[in-house]
Amino acid sequence: MERDCGVRCVRVKVRMFAMFREMTGEKEVTLKLDDGSSVRDVLERLCGVYGIYDKLFDANGNLKEYIHVLKNGRHINFVGGLAAKVEDGDELAIFPPAAGG
Repeated sequence: MERDCGVRCVRVKVRMFAMFREMTGEKEVTLKLDDGSSVRDVLERLCGVYGIYDKLFDANGNLKEYIHVLKNGRHINFVGGLAAKVEDGDELAIFPPAAGG
């Protein structure tokens, strides 16, 4: 997932669970992004690589309500949402809807 970026880059590890792991064939990937990138930027890059945009985002570009994304173990709703900035070494985890019984 390496690519050229601006003057300063950050590396973000993305861990995928359940259906996302199956769709991408990856348990985790490390993405290299420009400094100042957001959680949205990370997810959109992931979508560009794996073609899963419609699985994460709705037609208006909002994260689907049943998708859970954690940044360093905290739900993104508590750290700034999709606009939260990522820093070098951050880890995102993407969880699909949970089914229970």
